[in-house]
Amino acid sequence: MQYKIIDLEQGSHEWLNFRKGKIGASMVASCVGIKGAFNSKEEARDIILGLKEVYQNEAMRRGNEYEPLIRARVEFLHSVSITPVVLQSLENEMFIASLDGIDENGIIYEFKYSQDEYDFIKRNKKPSDKYYAQVQFGL
Repeated sequence: MQYKIIDLEQGSHEWLNFRKGKIGASMVASCVGIKGAFNSKEEARDIILGLKEVYQNEAMRRGNEYEPLIRARVEFLHSVSITPVVLQSLENEMFIASLDGIDENGIIYEFKYSQDEYDFIKRNKKPSDKYYAQVQFGL
């Protein structure tokens, strides 16, 4: 995907306004009806249009809280610098991705703080479809 970087702080009011009317990577699983997605297709539509608040469970809240610590740990362990970034497709400006990070080598990072997802990966040796779709959309 060819993209441009949007200079916004994730979680800010400007970022929330920018997302309205756009399909973000975290919403893809819901938009296409992947089993286990956090929202139905109809709820995803309403969130994208700004008619409904984004669903956030406790694991997501903790993930947001711990994300800077997780990022710092990964940076230390792998000797890289990881920067959170918002991307917008040049092919279709409706498509965006708010990446947890991208390093100087162009490697994308998506951090999850979920025991259920961890257990799923241990059992299946791959991420769940909802998170796989999210990461693939960001590519």
